[in-house]
Amino acid sequence: RSVAVIGWAMLVFGIVLWWADQYGGSTKTKSDWTLRDALIMGVWQAVALIPGTSRSGITITGARNLGYTRHDAAKLSMLMSIPTIIASGVLLGIEVAGQANVEVARDGAIAAAISFVAALFALSFMMRLLQAVSFTPYVIYRVFLGLILLGFAYS
Repeated sequence: RSVAVIGWAMLVFGIVLWWADQYGGSTKTKSDWTLRDALIMGVWQAVALIPGTSRSGITITGARNLGYTRHDAAKLSMLMSIPTIIASGVLLGIEVAGQANVEVARDGAIAAAISFVAALFALSFMMRLLQAVSFTPYVIYRVFLGLILLGFAYS
């Protein structure tokens, strides 16, 4: 979890996303999803264990590399997040229940509801945006932030 590792991951996986977005093809749609694709995407998702690697970014990269359209790559990536989010919520819920703290549980539920609504708006915006632009703005952000972090880490 060092700043250097996060910086390198931001930089490298930003460039990999750009490459996959430019050269990965766009012939597949979500209806072309196969077990083989699911397994490959699962491996890409496991790469997100590296600090600084965006789970959604890396699964979008994997889907674009497999030839999925931008819109469907993003949609598949978001759908793949559902089990991870549910598992995290269950684990945190068990932790809160074990503490038997009603105030913390209430505050957590309110925060989760607000986060859910905000995420829906953000996803809706991103999916509309992808109809007009590529992933290049996200790539620029990742590369720029990665370079800043590397400059900070090695100064």
